[in-house]
Amino acid sequence: MSFGCPRARRVDSLYIRRLSLAIFSLLSDPVVVASIMLSSDMTDISITTRLDFPSLARYSASCRGGRRLAQLCLRRDLRRAVSSAIPQWSGFLNALAANEGYIGGLAALGFFLRRSNPDHVPLELFLPVHNFLAFMNYLREVQGLSITAEYDGQPARNIIATVRLQGPTRAVLVHRSSSASALFPILRGANTALTCYVGATDFGVPWPALTFARRALVADQLASALEENTPRLPPPFSVKLYAWMWPEYGLPQTCIRQQFMCPAQPRYLDDAGAVYGVWSDSQGRPRHKICFRLDARPCGGPCLQPHTDLPFDHDRVCLL
Repeated sequence: MSFGCPRARRVDSLYIRRLSLAIFSLLSDPVVVASIMLSSDMTDISITTRLDFPSLARYSASCRGGRRLAQLCLRRDLRRAVSSAIPQWSGFLNALAANEGYIGGLAALGFFLRRSNPDHVPLELFLPVHNFLAFMNYLREVQGLSITAEYDGQPARNIIATVRLQGPTRAVLVHRSSSASALFPILRGANTALTCYVGATDFGVPWPALTFARRALVADQLASALEENTPRLPPPFSVKLYAWMWPEYGLPQTCIRQQFMCPAQPRYLDDAGAVYGVWSDSQGRPRHKICFRLDARPCGGPCLQPHTDLPFDHDRVCLL
């Protein structure tokens, strides 16, 4: 497993020593500390459960053992995130990979925040237009889920149709993308926090500086969007129209593209402002080259000027 993000690309030995000292100082449970001091099997160390995602990414980059522990920890988190909706974990990721699907919505956000969602929050799955029916057959015939409702599409999010199924204790929403990429509707989420995605081969956070600070920008510039988005995000998320509305990010009415926080800024899944990771180093970079922006609202900078290398002016997502 490897990560690509601006804060986790270079890790030197001094940083690792400081991180180790900081971790030990933060742990107040003597049982955990004793297990770290006495255990001969690194896989028994429960320290990874105490780290937030950015710290876990740095720990993963520290050494081969750290990478293995981080992968085991995140795999366990992913299994917990879907177990109440998907009865048979074995084979689920293979089916998701074969159909190029992704987990999105609050389930993906909870995975990166390392917190579980209550059972009343559905597990949201996103499938490409051509693989939707095959995956639906898998959920019904192999997983034994039953359809409880069908919904019309959401053109503004590139969703053709949505089907609701019932899992053991939690519902599943399966969204059919209008594109060959299941990431299109995820990247057109209602806010930056809901653009996170987790797949069987890769995962990512397009707006990590905001997301890990429990902050989000809405995709709709209407004032009503603030009220509609805030209750859906877990507390203590703060939701704004522009990043400069938080004083520490910049001067009012200024574009913050240098920090990758401008809603109109063209972005890529693996650019310097995003966190992009793969479960295996052999899986490489994103399969689809996607350019996206949160919104086309004016930012006070050059982000909305025509880009000769991009096939869109004001669309939010495009496949290159």
